[in-house]
Amino acid sequence: MPQSDFTAKEQRALLSFNQFISHHCIALDVSNKQIKTIIKTINEKARTKPFWFEEPQHALNYSLTHLRRIFARGKLNLGGRFYGVWWQSLPSKFRPHITIDGKKTVELDYSTMSLRLLYAREGIEIDAKRDLYDLGLSGTSKYLKDARDLIKKYINAILNDDEGRYRLSKQELTTLKLSHYQLQSLVNTYHKPISHLFGTGIGIELMFLDSILAQRLMTWFQHQGIVLLPIHDSFIINSGYIILVLTIFVDLVFPDCPKPQNGVWQYLQHLRQLLLQRNSPFVNIHFH
Repeated sequence: MPQSDFTAKEQRALLSFNQFISHHCIALDVSNKQIKTIIKTINEKARTKPFWFEEPQHALNYSLTHLRRIFARGKLNLGGRFYGVWWQSLPSKFRPHITIDGKKTVELDYSTMSLRLLYAREGIEIDAKRDLYDLGLSGTSKYLKDARDLIKKYINAILNDDEGRYRLSKQELTTLKLSHYQLQSLVNTYHKPISHLFGTGIGIELMFLDSILAQRLMTWFQHQGIVLLPIHDSFIINSGYIILVLTIFVDLVFPDCPKPQNGVWQYLQHLRQLLLQRNSPFVNIHFH
């Protein structure tokens, strides 16, 4: 990666954060039996991935507590997410057992973040209450839940696919009760204003944006002496600080955002108000 003022600044910030979290106890409050279940789950998940996709993890290595940022294609405005720590390899259903300094935690993830960033990037205002993975399908609650998961998988894949070749498996399409072309048409119809960006690899640009979001949040909380742990597109924090996270989200992440006439700033301000509401549809809060 080329050296510049930006890389020097980012390296200092990352070193500072890693030194900060090394003074705190990030632990997993589980029994030996549960540990065996976790390892089994990790191994089963690893076997489902192609060998070139990601290095399989066969155990939890608790010594992996220092983050690193991974950029893409030799450019500092692509990728940039935080990786390399043990809690990121932990299957999501076991994250409720993570503790920070012996205290219970809560996990926050921002619903449909990539799509919302893309709409904002294009200067398009969109209803913050809208579920962007809802394509208007109908059926049983189980079908709709399974369908939403598959639609989420498909949309996030085509955001990162720069050749336009991604397909769900035949089994997944059967579950969805749609052909590939029907699914593609629905997604393009429901997201017509940004459909021209699908299959262009725009996802790694969006990853850079959400990595900046993550860094600003992590650094602000670090300066307050509070640990905020990143998990790609979500965060883990002691449950006592949940209201603080929701309150400062937009003002902290976008303090120097211009206020254009195209509605982006108004959208962000509306989003901030939504975040402050009880049961916000944009923020998923998983109390542990």
